Amino acid sequence: MLDLGLESFSQVIKSVFNIDSQVVKGAGAAGGMGIASKVFLNGSLERGIQLIKNLANFDEQLDSTDWIITGEGKLDIQTISGKTIQGVLASAEAKKINVAAFCGAIDLEGIDAKDYGINYSDTVINYSIILMML
Repeated sequence: MLDLGLESFSQVIKSVFNIDSQVVKGAGAAGGMGIASKVFLNGSLERGIQLIKNLANFDEQLDSTDWIITGEGKLDIQTISGKTIQGVLASAEAKKINVAAFCGAIDLEGIDAKDYGINYSDTVINYSIILMML
């Protein structure tokens, strides 16, 4: 029912604002805030990780860096499709920097994390269980 409602609303947006929300990248981000910002506030959509990297001069800060340590709630096949870690991995690859990822869970369905450009990965849940047992 929700999907049908969203589809109907996207038709309203298309007819009133001449914007096809179904093809706008990032339209559904943050529960639809992406398309709402674009349509109602005349905003532009930019990937959050890219915005933060630009504000922090992230790539420039990586000079003389040997490792980047990053994290992810769940490292899975969606990781490269827009999660924050994707932006970190792109910068690491461009500068040939090793990446260690500490995650809540890893579920790569037979894919090696190294295929994503992650040199070391581990789940923090393994260690929290050990600490709870102590």
